[in-house]
Amino acid sequence: AVGLSNESRRVQLSLRERVQAVLDHVEEHPPATQENVAFVEWSDPIYVGGHWTPEIIEMVGARQGVNPNPGSKSFAISNETLVTS
Repeated sequence: AVGLSNESRRVQLSLRERVQAVLDHVEEHPPATQENVAFVEWSDPIYVGGHWTPEIIEMVGARQGVNPNPGSKSFAISNETLVTS
């Protein structure tokens, strides 16, 4: 549609290679413990990341305790939920 097919393929390949490099690094150097990550998309009210965010966090050996379900929507949580997660 905009005449950038070759460029888009090059960028896509570059992104795939970068993701694979991270996955390879995590496989070669697994974390000693599974870190609990809170990915906050918005601060007032607090929205935690959904959609692909939990999956990306899990790919690097961590977990997102407040939204551990890949593919689920982002949603608002209370300050208390964030602190205790």
